[in-house]
Amino acid sequence: MNGRAAASFWDRIAQADDVFGFLEDPATSLPLDHAQGVGAGRLAGQVIGVKSNISVEGQAWTAGIGARRAPAAGDAPVIKQMRAAGAQILSRLVMDEAALGAAGDNPHFGQVENPARPGFSAGGSSGGSAASVASGALRLALGSDTLGSVRIPAAYCGVVGLKPAPGGLPLDGVLPLAPGFDALGILGASLAEVATLYGLFDATAPGSELGLCVPAQMSEIPCAPGARAALDRTAQAAAVLGRLAPARSVPGWQPAAARKAAFAELCARASQSLAGLDGLSAGVQRSLAYGARLAPEKRAEGLEHLKDLAAGLGSMFDEGLVLLTPTTPSGSFPHGTPPPKDQASFTALANVAGAASLSIPLAGDPLQSVMLTGAAGTEASLLDIAQSLTTAMAG
Repeated sequence: MNGRAAASFWDRIAQADDVFGFLEDPATSLPLDHAQGVGAGRLAGQVIGVKSNISVEGQAWTAGIGARRAPAAGDAPVIKQMRAAGAQILSRLVMDEAALGAAGDNPHFGQVENPARPGFSAGGSSGGSAASVASGALRLALGSDTLGSVRIPAAYCGVVGLKPAPGGLPLDGVLPLAPGFDALGILGASLAEVATLYGLFDATAPGSELGLCVPAQMSEIPCAPGARAALDRTAQAAAVLGRLAPARSVPGWQPAAARKAAFAELCARASQSLAGLDGLSAGVQRSLAYGARLAPEKRAEGLEHLKDLAAGLGSMFDEGLVLLTPTTPSGSFPHGTPPPKDQASFTALANVAGAASLSIPLAGDPLQSVMLTGAAGTEASLLDIAQSLTTAMAG
């Protein structure tokens, strides 16, 4: 970008933020971001948004917590890699406090507006990342995903959301929430752009043919008509492409029990990882207290269920299968109403199993989305399959 083009680009970011509120403190952070040098490399000319739980040198590393205003001493490794490839950084995208939330509504930094559906939640906890892309201000942003916090906002805002398996993007320099479940992910305006950014961290090429399988447990999760129609439409496209495997049960998956066990375990781990942090809101403190007081036998029972589920998913992945589901059972919800308790019913599977997962908006109806979930190492294959499905449905 030349100087004038760069200035107008940053002006457009500020204008979009005025409407959608995806930046924590633009008066403080934008001048520092704007002053970055322009690098050379495969990401030259790209400005990539970054959730505020990721350390960016010189910017407040808040993780959505109002009391954490001290500037970060250095860039997280993921930031260093993007800068080395020529990218500039838009820091401090709004997130649910400490990433322990699901509404894109932060008590310290405000509520994120959904650009695709005004008056409705952008999703959490990476709501600012999703909104920055959906608004057109950016083409790419990073978020973190513990039980769906990249893919759920992506679905609610009509953008692409990739959660790689653990290790796909380095987690150093990211404030942890629930180690073992946490992963960094990418939100983007297109599959091709997400694939380009992910390729910076993982050069694995798409692998052998994988079959798409709709789990039989779909019948146990009430889905809105649009979510079911999106799944059916995608399954039909997969059948035309010769990729649809027969529906079957995921061994060990009891949807309601799995969702409750995963949330309880998240809170238990968060009660340790966030212990001692100052300035947490009453809502976050309640969740941490719930996790801390879980009876050992109750936690062990939940962990055993999650272990069985991970093994069941692993057995399907070993057969070359990819789960095809809606991203969420229903769409976004109005501001001021509680998030649906079942919104992570499908997304949590990948975090429990250490798997890769990709949410894609449907061509012509981007507020309906589907999700592909496969073994670790299939990220490039999922992106490739998604492109084939998208092309087939658009034809």
